[in-house]
Amino acid sequence: MTAIAIEDKRLTETFAALANTTRRVILARLSDGAATVNELAEPFALSLPAVSKHIKVLELAGLVIRGRQAQHRPVALDAEPLAAVSGWAEQSRPLWEERLDRMDDYLRQLRSDQRQGERRLVYTESMCDAEGNVTPAAEMGMPDDHPTETRVVIELADDGGKTKLTLMHVGVPADSPGATGWTMALDKLTAHVEAASS
Repeated sequence: MTAIAIEDKRLTETFAALANTTRRVILARLSDGAATVNELAEPFALSLPAVSKHIKVLELAGLVIRGRQAQHRPVALDAEPLAAVSGWAEQSRPLWEERLDRMDDYLRQLRSDQRQGERRLVYTESMCDAEGNVTPAAEMGMPDDHPTETRVVIELADDGGKTKLTLMHVGVPADSPGATGWTMALDKLTAHVEAASS
């Protein structure tokens, strides 16, 4: 296995581990320091074996380590895989910014077209590398079954003197790491709209 394949496998395991809310809460707790399984189980309505399974997934992904202190096996955070995720996200930033800029341009055109009654935008979104080449989802750090191409529908409607934007991204699982990209996109869009309105 090449170094790139190993890194991709590690990112996939990390994203898979982070895709579960319970495991993210456990990691957030561990950011305050090591804890026992009993301490980690406190906020959940789960059995100890269920919490232990979540910890095992985090351990296999390299996100936590278990210590050995007498009869206790405290669990501690290992942030190295999170640094790899951060690096991957930073690498992807130019691609997202370019897409957001294209979306901003299109929304300006849409705003102009809206005056003529056109209020709906439908387009196909493809997984692309930084050069714009369509790339399999797995090569972008997404799960193997993540679709390479999806459909995006944006509708604008008058809402008592304000514009209501509805965005539907058909084909992307809600727990997909890529779904967080829309949060960034909409935050940037909100900033542009607020700047244009002032």
